This record gives sequence, C-alpha cells and structure tokens, in this order.
Amino acid sequence: MKARRIIGGEQIAEIAWLKTLSINNVFSREEEFSDWLVENIEVLGEKIGIELEDIKREYQIGNYFVDILARDTNSGARVIIENQFGKTNHDHLGKILTYASGANAKIMVWIAEKFSDEHKQALNWLNENTRQDIGFFGLEVKAVRIGSSPYAMDFDVVVMPNQWQKN
Repeated sequence: MKARRIIGGEQIAEIAWLKTLSINNVFSREEEFSDWLVENIEVLGEKIGIELEDIKREYQIGNYFVDILARDTNSGARVIIENQFGKTNHDHLGKILTYASGANAKIMVWIAEKFSDEHKQALNWLNENTRQDIGFFGLEVKAVRIGSSPYAMDFDVVVMPNQWQKN
C-alpha cells in the first residue's frame, strides 16, 4: 500500500508503509539466521554496546553447541549468543545457562522474536543477583520492509545488565 502526500493540491512525495514480518519470512531455519548474524555481527554489537570479535559458530561445549561464541574486544570476556524463532521458552533459557557455565562466559545474549514477561523477569533477576562482571541481554528481533525493498533486521533490547542501565 502506498500513500501520496499532497500539499496545497500538489503531489510532493510517495510514502510507503513499513511492514513488520516474522524472521522466518527471511530465514527458513535458525541456523541461517545465525550465519547471517555472524556475517553482520557489528549490527548486534552496536545494539548492545559491545564490539565483538573471534566469532565462532556452533561452538561445542560438552555435548552441546552454542549458536555463536564471541569475545568482547574491550574486556576479553567470552560472549554467548543464543537465538530462536518465535516466543522465548524454558528450553532456550536452560541452554543459555548451560552454555554460560560451560564456556565461562561473562555476557549472555538471548535473541528471540518475542520475550514472555516471565523470561524478561528471569533475565532481570539474573542481572540483579550475579556479579557486576556478568550480564544477560534479551533482544527481540523482527524483519522489516518498506514496500518491496530488501528486508532489514531490527533488534530491540528488552533486557540489559544493570551496569549498562546505570551507564
């Protein structure tokens, strides 16, 4: 749908609508999204205020594989990134905790299309009850498009560590 902006009877510009779509309209599997994220890691880094390097995909931790393991260039801290399509669930919360302990990570990033209030509260509780050098992020992701333009990925930070809020 397009709308035309008219001022004083004269057409000035054509305005298109921003469409918000599920990320599975762009990626058929979570693995494809993880691959895209690795190639565009600076987009995530900008959103959470951390420059990431030394990116590893499907990094093995015991019998499990974290979607992405990275390192914070400033502190050297390990960063785990776990993503999922759809709404957050207990399975992924458990994965984040398992990966964090197995990788001795200091920063945990959970990306999903929608965070339940209970999972936001769980991450907030972890941020309030862990050491200052440990932080949990929750980010909601969506695909956006203007008219027939290429898709763009958009991240909204819904949970962040206490020290980020204070800064």
